[in-house]
Amino acid sequence: MERQRILFSCVGTTDPVRGQHDSGLLHIARHYRPGKIRLFLSAEMEKNIPLYERVFAFMRERWDYAPEVEMVKSGIEDPSDLDALDEPMRAAFEAFAESCPGAEILLNLSSGTPQMEIILSQLALTTRYSVAGVQVKTPERKAGTTKRTNREDYDIEAELENNQDELPGARNRCVTPRLFPIRRERTWRELRALLERGDYDAALDRAGDCLPPALTGIAAHLRARDLLRDDEARTIAARLPPELDLYLGPASSEYWANVDYWLMMKNLLRARRDSDFLLRLSVLTLYLEEAYLRARLDYDALTRSRPDYAGDRVLSMDALQQYDPALYEKFREAVRKETNSEPRDDRSVFLYTRLLRAMSTPKRLMKFFNVCDNLSGQRNHLAHRLHAVSRDDFEKAVNMSAGTFITEMERTIRAIYPDCDPNAFTLHERCLDYIERHR
Repeated sequence: MERQRILFSCVGTTDPVRGQHDSGLLHIARHYRPGKIRLFLSAEMEKNIPLYERVFAFMRERWDYAPEVEMVKSGIEDPSDLDALDEPMRAAFEAFAESCPGAEILLNLSSGTPQMEIILSQLALTTRYSVAGVQVKTPERKAGTTKRTNREDYDIEAELENNQDELPGARNRCVTPRLFPIRRERTWRELRALLERGDYDAALDRAGDCLPPALTGIAAHLRARDLLRDDEARTIAARLPPELDLYLGPASSEYWANVDYWLMMKNLLRARRDSDFLLRLSVLTLYLEEAYLRARLDYDALTRSRPDYAGDRVLSMDALQQYDPALYEKFREAVRKETNSEPRDDRSVFLYTRLLRAMSTPKRLMKFFNVCDNLSGQRNHLAHRLHAVSRDDFEKAVNMSAGTFITEMERTIRAIYPDCDPNAFTLHERCLDYIERHR
């Protein structure tokens, strides 16, 4: 299916025909044949509406071409007032663009006042839509010198009949300045760099000028997920294209809490915020160990609620002893060996890791939990220094690269939730790819 092409144009005292040659508006229509044209008129140009209507009738008669035309009567008395023009012109352009999603939008850079052309040139730099600024050179290749179309002696019929651009072989004077696509691409690269490193706040600040609302919504969804605002993220997701597959896998809220926390942790590493990563690691480790225990044991029977833990359940020594005396003794011996004291009711990475060891947890899973436990033990030392934790500090502490560590964490989640979808862990990359393809 051929992409729709539309034209947004102002008009001035060179339109529609001047000096027996096309104006900017007419020349663009001649060579690009947009399916829809929206004209933005100042109060003075509203008086010329009969001229424009005659030209569109001429197109139908001579060219067999009948675009859908809308004329926006702005009522602006002084089209040299940049402040007066800015908001109404942008609003008219936005409404036109939103009414034709996915269309290629041509902007006439050669009609209207210099102030109108400034605003049109700014709009030509947007990356929110597929925009092409089109300049029409004068036949003399210099500033126009012929009569203006708002003079009383202007004869539209004579101009149309004697228009040299109607002759076979007449030169196409339309050019698309390379400056605009180059600058748009530079703006997009800057925005993509922000998205790639997970700086969603800065990306959203830029996205208003760079992305259409549907794609800005994807960045807003990623930001909500990164901030662990599940309700907000799901509300935004309901308005986004279903093919994004933003929630893949089981519907369990516990599963999605852990996946979203992992996605947030991956972004921290991507942004090289290693101190923040280290401070948050114990929380995810705790929740993953609880999830594994819940899947393998009767977790509710082993835990009890404690008011001083804000209602969170803690591992109960009495309950564990009653539930599995042999397991309890093995666990108790390990704790006593390391602490020289009896284990107490608590909710901690230290206790959960010793319990997992006593349970003969699969080697690969246990190796990862041991690394996290060791890191949790070093956390205070690393996190409470006067300087930030470096990537080298972190990688030495875990004895693996940061990339390997985050991959092992993903494998751990997938081992705990065997029915999860691996694509859930590529949310960030899939969303960026979608934005790239649809921008």
